[in-house]
Amino acid sequence: EGLDPRCNESNEGVSNACGIHIHQGTSCYEDAGGHYWNTTLIDSDPWATVTYQTRKKESAWAVGVEVVTGLTNFEVLGRAMIVHDFTGARIACGIIIPEKLAVPAFTPYFSYTGSLEVEGAMDVTGMGVTDDAGQILSWSLKGLDPNCSSGANSEYSNSCGIHIHVGTDCTSDAFGHYWNTTTYSDDPWSVIGYTSHKWFGTAVYAWEKQAPVVTGFQNSLVNGHTMIVHDYTGGRIACGIISPYSEVANAFVKYYTYAGNLQVSGWVKVVGSGVLEEASQELSWNLAGVDPACKAAPGPGDSPNACGVHIHVGMDCTSDAGGHYYAVDTDPWTALKYTTTPRGHAKAKEQKVDTGLTNYDVLGHTMIVHDSTGARIACGILNIASD
Repeated sequence: EGLDPRCNESNEGVSNACGIHIHQGTSCYEDAGGHYWNTTLIDSDPWATVTYQTRKKESAWAVGVEVVTGLTNFEVLGRAMIVHDFTGARIACGIIIPEKLAVPAFTPYFSYTGSLEVEGAMDVTGMGVTDDAGQILSWSLKGLDPNCSSGANSEYSNSCGIHIHVGTDCTSDAFGHYWNTTTYSDDPWSVIGYTSHKWFGTAVYAWEKQAPVVTGFQNSLVNGHTMIVHDYTGGRIACGIISPYSEVANAFVKYYTYAGNLQVSGWVKVVGSGVLEEASQELSWNLAGVDPACKAAPGPGDSPNACGVHIHVGMDCTSDAGGHYYAVDTDPWTALKYTTTPRGHAKAKEQKVDTGLTNYDVLGHTMIVHDSTGARIACGILNIASD
């Protein structure tokens, strides 16, 4: 709503008139730059024809407007979305963010030696833009400090707190609370905490549906940061990593060196779980055009990559994807295979791979499909899924 009412009709010949476009910029505090697209792959500006038409109450709506930019959704994440008026002037700015992120698991804080063992998960939903940007936290946790039954103790800093911190891993110091200190001098996390409840005797739980925190940061900036849980005295007892709950490679191209006839299409969905050495991905897929020779499981003498569906180190489909991507001692990907139906399709659900990586780590990486010889035949990029 609040659009230019003159855009109820087109303004032919005026550049950017009534346009809605992704721009190069990553902030609404400064110049958003020009339209954003892959100029190497696409010569002419694909945004030139993308416009809105105002209706009642200066509103406009549209669904499924396709713009071929040559960019994946991972590449436009964090970019500015600019709205233009009837004259083509820029009138509004928003930032493309992952609306909902998650903390799928917790591990003891690296220096914690106590007996509390926090379990559970959290949702981190983005809200607002510029100064009003922030997060809405929801949690369902177990193993918390029972002394927090009446909430935080004001005598202890961080008492019973649940806060996003500056750090980006759970193996070292998470540093201080994370917020836009340029915009806000006062710490918005100081009032965020949990109240613990005993349930069936000994178990201690806490839950929250919506706890808003105005941090001045959009969700794309907190992605990958640590979520720290504190005890009654304010000590740090548990750590988790904020990451996309699920990701998807929903389009494939031929691997850049593949010259065969197979043309893979479909999708691979990746759900993240765990943290540190227990971090893993669960893969589900629905693929067509895969190798019909993969109707039977590869034998012990076949290539370890035969009929594989694997996340690789690389982050683009125009060059070498590198090796398999993992952070554990032995390669967990060689055991993951697809099986082809007589019609050349392959389906699977929730195939777990213990990689030692979070979904934040694998975001933007290549998903490679192999044929029965182990050769790389198709490549896709992991983007944040809509669910």
